[in-house]
Formats: sequence, C-alpha cells, structure tokens
Amino acid sequence: NGAATGFAIVNQTLFTSGLISLVFRDENGVQLLTDSFTLVPLGHSAITLTQKYPQLIGKRGTFEVTAGSIYINVLALHFLNGSFTTITPVRSWTWQ
Repeated sequence: NGAATGFAIVNQTLFTSGLISLVFRDENGVQLLTDSFTLVPLGHSAITLTQKYPQLIGKRGTFEVTAGSIYINVLALHFLNGSFTTITPVRSWTWQ
C-alpha cells in the first residue's frame, strides 16, 4: 500500500560492543519473530523492516529494541504516500 517503516540505531558507547535484540509482535501482542545482532562501539545500523524481515509484509504491530550493557539511541520513521512521521519510542530500563 506504499507504506514503509524503518529505524536507525546507534551505539553511543565508546569502547563496548553490545547485543541488540529485536522482538516483533502483531497488534494482538502475539510474537511474530525475533532477531539479534552485535553493534560495535559508536556503530550504527539502519533497517527498513519489510526489506530485512519480509515476513512482516502486510502485518501491523509493535517492535521492541533491547540493548544489553550499552547506551543506544533509536529513531523510527513511518512513511506513507510521500509523507512521514516519527515513532516515539517508549523507554524502559532496569536498575540493578
């Protein structure tokens, strides 16, 4: 339908690589798929969801980004018919 969603992620940590975990859920909260990858110090990655994960084509839902032991920034964008909007991430963390 001409829509596309993508996100960019950056590792703000100067000397530490970190594991990035992704969880995709449909609009009912049912888990569709998971993935993970390592992000090098000060590294970045940009992903168009349906190009990297074609099993998401035609689906609606949410995705969760988790980073272990590093600080990250995430920017998500949704494009539709020549316009776009940002997707505000929900931040959460655990203090130990």
